[in-house]
Amino acid sequence: MGLPHCPASLPVEKGESAVYGWCKIVEILLLYGATRVYKAPASPFRVISVEHHKLDAIDLRILSELQDNGRITNVELSRRAKITAPPCLRRMRALEKAGYIQGYHADLDAKALGFEVTGFVFVGLASQNDADLKHFEERVRSWPQVRECHMLSGEVDFLLKCVATDLSAFQTFITETLTAEKNVASVKTALVIHATKNEPGVPIDTRAG
Repeated sequence: MGLPHCPASLPVEKGESAVYGWCKIVEILLLYGATRVYKAPASPFRVISVEHHKLDAIDLRILSELQDNGRITNVELSRRAKITAPPCLRRMRALEKAGYIQGYHADLDAKALGFEVTGFVFVGLASQNDADLKHFEERVRSWPQVRECHMLSGEVDFLLKCVATDLSAFQTFITETLTAEKNVASVKTALVIHATKNEPGVPIDTRAG
């Protein structure tokens, strides 16, 4: 079986690399019904991992839009990124593979789900050797009440962000689980009155690139 016919020259979006042009060839093969797998010839272009080159303005627009709305359709995303849909999808997949995009999550209403209390817990350990720090981190991962855990420099070893259904449940976790953990030397808590700002991710300057 011969290769299905495809155009001799392929349009490449402005700003796209020649590697993306080769992806278009594969896309056309699939579109025209190729049923056999062909080994692509070695590319004459040096493929540079996205981790090792500066993100351009299109990448930054894609990241900014996805950070604001992870459920945006590829068609709408491509419109906002000012490119066509196929290269937009390829760029998004490349950003995922490179680790710029860690995942997609729903922003849940904690109080609507019965979690009325949010608190920050400052934890000091008796020993800060590597094995003890790793052991504590492993224990933290097993506690569903702890939503975030950050190792800090200075007098406090760890900062935990915790949620609970009520104050009693929060106190029970602190006294019966956290302070009971071996190597925990000190625990201080601060309850959240209200959140003034809760914006995940990082600020992205879409004018850069």
